[in-house]
Amino acid sequence: MIFQKIRYGLFFLLLVTLNIAGSENIRSWKTITNLTDIEEMVLVGDEIWCATNGGVLTLDTRTKEFNSITNTEGLEGINITCIEYDARGYIWNCIK
Repeated sequence: MIFQKIRYGLFFLLLVTLNIAGSENIRSWKTITNLTDIEEMVLVGDEIWCATNGGVLTLDTRTKEFNSITNTEGLEGINITCIEYDARGYIWNCIK
């Protein structure tokens, strides 16, 4: 009886350990898309924001660094057809 409880306890501990270790991989997912088909661009300070068929692409004109924003980072979709910058400082995009 005691060995059965120990076995169940070890099995439960193994499941919890695997679940915790596996959850780290979920946060590190990245969507790989094609950002070369640019639909529209807008200049925001020193950055150029581009609406592409693979998400939003930003270019910092000072550092020459690119950054992509896709559904992994929170976009509803990745086929962005337009992008706008409003007077309040918000960047808006349209999803096809």
